[in-house]
Amino acid sequence: MPNPPDTDSRQAAGIENRVRAEQVRFVLRNLPLGTAVTALVMATVVLLLWETTPTWQLLGWYGLVLLTQLFRLALLTRDSDPEDPDGLQQLRLALIVGAGMSGAACGSAPFLAATGAEISDQVIIFGLLGSVAAGSLGTLGALRPVYSAHLIPLVGPVVLWLTWFGGVESGMLAVVATVFTVALLSSARGYSLKLEEAYRLQYQNAALNQHLLSANAEAQAKSDRLHQEMAKRQHAERAIAAYAEKLRRSNHTLQSEIEERRQHENQVTRQALSLLDNQMRLRAVLDNTFDAIVTLDKSGKIHTVNPAAERLFGIGAEALEGRALQDFVPGFSPETEQGSRQDLEGITGAGDRFPISLARAAMRLKDETHYVCVIRDETDAHTARRALIEGKEAAEAANRAKSEFLSRMSHELRTPMNAILGFAQLLQADPDNPLAEDQAESVDQILKAGWHLLELINEVLDLAKIEAGKIEALLEDVSLSDLIAECRNLIGPLAEQRGVTLQDETLDHPVRLHADPTRLKQVILNLLSNAIKYNRPEGSVIIEAPRLAGKTCRLTITDTGIGLTPGEIDTIFQPFTRFSHNRDEVEGTGIGLAITQKLLRLMGGNIGVESQSGVGSSFWIEIPLAREQAAAPSAAKGPGSTDPAVAENPAARPARQTLLYVEDNPANLSLVENLIRRRRPGIKLISAHNGELGLSLAQAQPPDLIMLDIGLPGMNGYELLERLRDQPRTRGIPVFAVSANAMPQDIEKGLAAGFERYLTKPLNMNELLGTLDALLGNSAAA
Repeated sequence: MPNPPDTDSRQAAGIENRVRAEQVRFVLRNLPLGTAVTALVMATVVLLLWETTPTWQLLGWYGLVLLTQLFRLALLTRDSDPEDPDGLQQLRLALIVGAGMSGAACGSAPFLAATGAEISDQVIIFGLLGSVAAGSLGTLGALRPVYSAHLIPLVGPVVLWLTWFGGVESGMLAVVATVFTVALLSSARGYSLKLEEAYRLQYQNAALNQHLLSANAEAQAKSDRLHQEMAKRQHAERAIAAYAEKLRRSNHTLQSEIEERRQHENQVTRQALSLLDNQMRLRAVLDNTFDAIVTLDKSGKIHTVNPAAERLFGIGAEALEGRALQDFVPGFSPETEQGSRQDLEGITGAGDRFPISLARAAMRLKDETHYVCVIRDETDAHTARRALIEGKEAAEAANRAKSEFLSRMSHELRTPMNAILGFAQLLQADPDNPLAEDQAESVDQILKAGWHLLELINEVLDLAKIEAGKIEALLEDVSLSDLIAECRNLIGPLAEQRGVTLQDETLDHPVRLHADPTRLKQVILNLLSNAIKYNRPEGSVIIEAPRLAGKTCRLTITDTGIGLTPGEIDTIFQPFTRFSHNRDEVEGTGIGLAITQKLLRLMGGNIGVESQSGVGSSFWIEIPLAREQAAAPSAAKGPGSTDPAVAENPAARPARQTLLYVEDNPANLSLVENLIRRRRPGIKLISAHNGELGLSLAQAQPPDLIMLDIGLPGMNGYELLERLRDQPRTRGIPVFAVSANAMPQDIEKGLAAGFERYLTKPLNMNELLGTLDALLGNSAAA
């Protein structure tokens, strides 16, 4: 039920008063901090001018500053009551006056330094006044008039002093100070408007909730009255029926008294007609309702039925009346709680079973309990539910099939990619047979295309895993500045290659976030990579200082690139979206931002973009702040760590250590043989094409290290590892896995099974060499 116009206007006025009151409270809450900072900064001015300005003049000026701050602090004793608009307005005026007095007192500092002070001291004073002007934005910006009253008398004397006492350079500084003032006023306006809108939305939401609660209570009351009216009508029907029966039994007796009671005939006739009319009305309602209505006596036998009940059970009223309702509804019991809905099963006269819902209500007739049951056929609803369940099961089966397909495709694609990238890396890094310049360029192109293809495969698999719910966020407290530093180091070479300047403004902001560090790094790297790739030559990328709001932190990455049109902004986060004007310039699948958005939502965050075509774009992300400032865990050597002494000095390893490589793919075996021969000649390589042969070789002459493919024919890698651990001669040999099964669950399964390392194909040759050096070094030490 909508509110009357006068109620809406009063409510809107009340909300506006509360918004103004909240703005005033915001300024009051920040007054202690603002006055304390102002007093400290002005004390710094006194120290700067102590040698060049008369003491009485400095102390008098500082006393004036302190008096204005005390006047502002005195306002804390007053409250901003939204029910008292006049008092609220007076408090606003007092805040404006106090801010103006404070700004004027502090702004007169340049005139103290007009004579006798050093130029450096004057510049420091100007800087201190500018810091006070900027800092007061956070404490006074909630009320634009208060901030303006503080800013203009604070900065105005600086501009006046520069214009009056200075030369051309001072005039330029005066212009800068004026622009700075205008910028602060503009920021204060945006800050105040956003805060005012936030408060307004808060109170409007509260008013709407109150209105909904009131409407819900009113609807509930109407429903209760309707149920009461229905019960009264049903009770009246039974009373009328009982009275009609009484009249029928009395009719014979009345025949002998017709003469003496003729005077009552008209009255009795009218009563009978009235009763008949009511009965017909009630019968019409019962006959035309879609639900079956059955009345029962206290033993549960059917007393009356309506036509809908005859149709429901396929039996006439004569056959139904007098029989127990349990004959047609086996699960029914008269002792069931009144008004509760039961899902039961009905039986037709032909013996067919069908689902029903039944609601029961009791009534008292002649001091006996009777029941009214409303029965509804739920066949269509059950059919719809079964169809929904079957559809869900089909969707889940399709999703499982998709995941299985992706896992298989990952394996099948990575296996040939391993040979392509592996042999290309061998050609590129072969010191004995260096490539010609054109050959080196060709190999470099093969490697670039191969790694790019691998990146595309990983992106598609990542998107599919996220959509299938196979990726979970491992949330912990993370240092934003440390994470940005890692990303900056990784993305720096790409920025240098494209001539793009990378600027980081997060260094002085020790913010800690509650996020998955790996996924968050993936998000930031993707945004930085896009900002660089889609930038113009000699452009710039700025990682802006983080902005904290409530329990979240907003990080913005701004570029000077090609920008986006409004239509492109609407579709930028949809998978496989690429735009025609840059499709041929930048490689990619168009799913990076879709993955970024899904990963952020997985961590409880969000992403958005503001862009102008031809000017640039600003992508912002919001991440929850850390619940508490926890100490960063000490760096530990992970599973992939390599001993630098061993990695950089292979000669430190024992000579002619033995490596057993079990692999059924000839290309992969040839790749590793070439790598060992060229880069680690001190390692003796023994190979086996299946698990049975590998087990026999390991038992006959135990090697120092075993490199094991997972997808072997016959005995697979897991079975072979188990057999090796069961044998005393091979139990202590370190074993690491190489496999094209690169899904996260595959890696977790391999490490849990006991493999020292789990490398995924295509193999990175440096990573493989580092693993060999680390594990063979550990074996020798043991």
